[in-house]
Amino acid sequence: PLVTCLLFFVSAEYRLPVALFTIPFAAFALVAAGTLIRQAIARKPAPGKPAPGSRAPATSRVPAGSRAPSATRARVALAFLALIVFAWFTNRTDRLLEAQTWKRVDYLNFGTLYLNRGDLDEAEAMFHQSLAIDPRFAPAYESLSEVARRRGNDQAAARWITKAREFGAAGQYDRGRAQYDDITEALIAVAAIYNEGRFEEALVGFQKLRTRAMATERADLLSTIGNNVGLCLYKMGRYANAEDEFRMIMDRDPYYKKAHYNIGRVFEATGRAGEAIAAYESALALDPGYAMAEEALRRLRADGAGEP
Repeated sequence: PLVTCLLFFVSAEYRLPVALFTIPFAAFALVAAGTLIRQAIARKPAPGKPAPGSRAPATSRVPAGSRAPSATRARVALAFLALIVFAWFTNRTDRLLEAQTWKRVDYLNFGTLYLNRGDLDEAEAMFHQSLAIDPRFAPAYESLSEVARRRGNDQAAARWITKAREFGAAGQYDRGRAQYDDITEALIAVAAIYNEGRFEEALVGFQKLRTRAMATERADLLSTIGNNVGLCLYKMGRYANAEDEFRMIMDRDPYYKKAHYNIGRVFEATGRAGEAIAAYESALALDPGYAMAEEALRRLRADGAGEP
């Protein structure tokens, strides 16, 4: 157990839990070293007198009293050496650990820069690199939640914020997780109504959810909810209202790719092919792997739309 505690103490970043266990052993080592020294001195014979029970010194022998027993000297030296090594290990700076700690922050910062530029794939890769160094790094999970939110994937966003809450400071992410549990579940329920083709009923549900999100300061969900409102209006043939919804989203959150794609659908439905192509291109610029926007753009160009 003592060896295990010492290994933990010299290698861990947080050493306080084991310090109380190691201090008594260090004190014992000091006392034992002092005892060994006193014993070595006590055993040293007086000059000119042989040690008790020893033979008289011969002329070829080392003068009496010139050395202490070799085993005792070795034990004293070993004890002092162990204390010196222990002191060096416990007070050294772990350069590798320090470098890795800063590196995880570097990846997080680079990911944040990509995120601010709208490059979600690169941002996501940087945040995962940060977690590869430290799988308990809560800010990286929080940033992945933001990436998922911008992609319109609220379930993934809720999952990442749960991980951030698991590894973050106590209570730091509780409020965000509770709100995800509440509004996101309601959002999924209303989306099921939309998928059944009950667009008017779904429209009312999404509008109520938007009011709740604004009342609870859930600005992060306003783009998703507004997009769903716009889709309901689009499905109901209310293209002007749908266009207003999508424009409102793009003004507030220009990196929300679904708004660019869906306003393109509105343009296409109203015979504005050139504007539709520009909208689809904007969606692809935000996410080059956006398959639906790529397919819509390919279809329009194959039909010769947008050409003079």
